[in-house]
Amino acid sequence: MQTSALHQQLLPWLDRQIQRHWLDPELLRQLDSLERQQAEDLFRDRHHRPLLVALFGGTGVGKSSLLNRLAGAEIARTGLQRPTSVEVSLYLHRDFQIDLLPAELPMAQTRIAYHDEAARRLLAWIDMPDMDSTALANRQLVEAWLPYIDWLIYVVSPERYHDDQGWRFLQQRRQRHAWIFVMNQWDQGRPEQLEDFRQRLASEGFVEPILLRTSCLADAAEDDFAQLEQRINQAIQQHSLELLQQLGTSARRQDLQQLLARIDQRLGDDAAWRQARSAWLEQRDRALAAFAQALLSRSKRQLAGIKESSLATLPAHFAPLAEALSGPQEAELLASGRLELLNQLAADGLPMALFEAETAPPSVNRLQQLLGEQLDQALAKPGHWLQRGLFRLSQQLEWLLPLGAGGWAVQHALSQFYLGTRGEGGFLGLDFAIHSLLLIGLGWLLPRLLRQKLEPTPSAVLQQGLQQGLRALRTELEAEDQDLWDRLEQERQDLRNELRSRFIQPLQQQNDPASPGLGSLTANAGEAARAYCETTLPPVNLGAPSAGSEVQRGSHV
Repeated sequence: MQTSALHQQLLPWLDRQIQRHWLDPELLRQLDSLERQQAEDLFRDRHHRPLLVALFGGTGVGKSSLLNRLAGAEIARTGLQRPTSVEVSLYLHRDFQIDLLPAELPMAQTRIAYHDEAARRLLAWIDMPDMDSTALANRQLVEAWLPYIDWLIYVVSPERYHDDQGWRFLQQRRQRHAWIFVMNQWDQGRPEQLEDFRQRLASEGFVEPILLRTSCLADAAEDDFAQLEQRINQAIQQHSLELLQQLGTSARRQDLQQLLARIDQRLGDDAAWRQARSAWLEQRDRALAAFAQALLSRSKRQLAGIKESSLATLPAHFAPLAEALSGPQEAELLASGRLELLNQLAADGLPMALFEAETAPPSVNRLQQLLGEQLDQALAKPGHWLQRGLFRLSQQLEWLLPLGAGGWAVQHALSQFYLGTRGEGGFLGLDFAIHSLLLIGLGWLLPRLLRQKLEPTPSAVLQQGLQQGLRALRTELEAEDQDLWDRLEQERQDLRNELRSRFIQPLQQQNDPASPGLGSLTANAGEAARAYCETTLPPVNLGAPSAGSEVQRGSHV
């Protein structure tokens, strides 16, 4: 699959993931900024075009004078007007008619000159605005034209070859074009300046660059202008257009690979997601513990007014209590806890907006409902199971023990009376009656005291209901978080698999043509130039234009 086709497929896919908050909108802007333009886009016959060579440099280095010398005609403006003029000059053969310029290349700012010279048919010169001009429009126009350029001639002067703006440009576009470096105004230069410039280029990764000297003065000393003409013409005759097209395609593919790598990294690795999930759960538990402590502390003031109520009247207080403990203050506490969780995600590098869209703080209405339900449950089943069992047993013993003690006393008294009437024993006295009453009283009193001890108080029931309500809230949140993380983890894995199968792997499978010239045209441009010079091709004349040449404004194309 071609890079352009991958780009077209990636655009809607990336837009969908941004809408789902999986990815940052900045990635879409980066995708839009990738250079997809090609020099062929400028011509009506896209399979037959000239070599586009642009002169680039700072203010006052003599680009326009050099272009006029190469063209043999005054096609480029020179002088003091130059730095403030926002204009691109294009000089090409009439056979190669410029098509309607793309939107980013304004026709009103494009000056086009046509000629009929067959000797210069395969070459199109472009004079770029000064990159170091204070006019922002100049830099914007240069950046708009750069993706269409095959070969860049970087022009400097002996006084201006250390320009910071120019070096930043070289660092950014070193691998995107073929380069020739020209120190113009050589009549003012010194050999040590040329050598210093060569070393600076080497430090930027240009191994043995093509570095020439030129001067556009009529009485100037000897320079390398003839070599400049020869090398460009030989590059044309060596069929370098295809090679340069490969260079641009390779650069665009590399840009797209880097963007896809950033997207893949943005989706996160498995270890990062596991660590973030563990941190999320720990932070959630701390937030819930703080919320429970604050709620129970606040409930003490609410319970103070109803602690004297009986269990029978207690249900009437449940709804007001649940409502009072589910107000704006509790809502703010829950929202604050959820915000801390989201901030923790952002610190871990995960898409905070995704979780923010998928989750929400627990509703205070749900909290009120849970508290009401658990208060009713606490009243129905107060305390734990052992306490409830002992309480029911004490209720039974409260009447069983006195009844048993009374029955034993009556049976013993009747038995002794029978024996006394037969003379076989004495009658029971006052002591037996007192002891029997004491036994019956203890049989009633002990279970009674135990029942009172085990009987739940209104305060205990309310505390139990509140704690159970908080536990129910925690259980719901744990289940929601479990479902959230499992669902997003599965979706993340599906997205990464789709990204790799649809985009990364097809892009990696695209094989660059095995041509040694690709590297030579950029950082090793000097080696390519020497290879061209070893050929026996006759030089092509770049002399003065014929009488049929003319200059047109871009609006007349």
